[in-house]
Amino acid sequence: METIHAAVATRLVPPRCRRHRPGRPSPVPSPPPREREILALLEQSMSNKRIALVLNLSVDTVKWNLRQIYAKLNVSRRNDAILVARSAAQRPG
Repeated sequence: METIHAAVATRLVPPRCRRHRPGRPSPVPSPPPREREILALLEQSMSNKRIALVLNLSVDTVKWNLRQIYAKLNVSRRNDAILVARSAAQRPG
């Protein structure tokens, strides 16, 4: 699977996991592996059914994971999630 850009990864990680502790570097934690996999397949314009087949999941599980991704990216549609992921990947840094 492709790597997720840091800006998207930051949005996929719950805020409580992103707390910065003074005096320590602020690492960008990685989003859950399943969400990275699903987002990568979503960027390839795969349907929910196809994603389920590729990852050996139920379609309902894929839908649940997509809802989690949409909430973390603050979007409501798959096209918006793809646009956010692609625009973050194009940003330098």
